[in-house]
Amino acid sequence: MKTEPVILIVEDDEGHAILIRENLELAGLKNPVLHFRDGQAILDFFFDHSGKAVRGHDGTYLILLDIRMPKVD
Repeated sequence: MKTEPVILIVEDDEGHAILIRENLELAGLKNPVLHFRDGQAILDFFFDHSGKAVRGHDGTYLILLDIRMPKVD
């Protein structure tokens, strides 16, 4: 069974994140969406504290990434 990719929004501006999510829904996408507010949060999602990957092999992700982020960009 094929699963839909999870959409990861990495955006520090809450208003922009809401706008992205609303436009994805208006386009008819029903994929799960997760929102991360800074660069470190998305790194923590994919890697543990030792740098070992904890996600990525068990699913497909689409990352919508703001290029100027707090903490890590």
